[in-house]
Amino acid sequence: MIRMGAEVSKEIAELLEDWDCPGDCTEEELVRELSSYLDESSDWEIEKWPRTPHGTPDILVGDLLALELKVNPNKAERDRCVGQCAGYSRQWVTWVVLFDASASRVGALQDLLADKGLEQIAVWNF
Repeated sequence: MIRMGAEVSKEIAELLEDWDCPGDCTEEELVRELSSYLDESSDWEIEKWPRTPHGTPDILVGDLLALELKVNPNKAERDRCVGQCAGYSRQWVTWVVLFDASASRVGALQDLLADKGLEQIAVWNF
């Protein structure tokens, strides 16, 4: 399971780096765009908003990697995101994918995750 988790993480990281992120989209539109891109570009099963005992991540990749997307999150949204990620990380490798967030907001989220012992959660910013 760990090896597969590393495989999916590496492949999805490469795909995220190559993704041509659309501009001016809502979180829902971004989930649809990113999940479609990942579905077309990989062989992993891609699920949007799966209901699970650990919550409802925006995108679940191969039942191994949970992606939580946020558009320029304010403090309350960052706090909620940390709670969501804490739940997801019990079952899956978990990443936060931010859009239109300033460097200070990215740093604030990374600091908050670290303060909660969740420094293993990667934060991507587009």
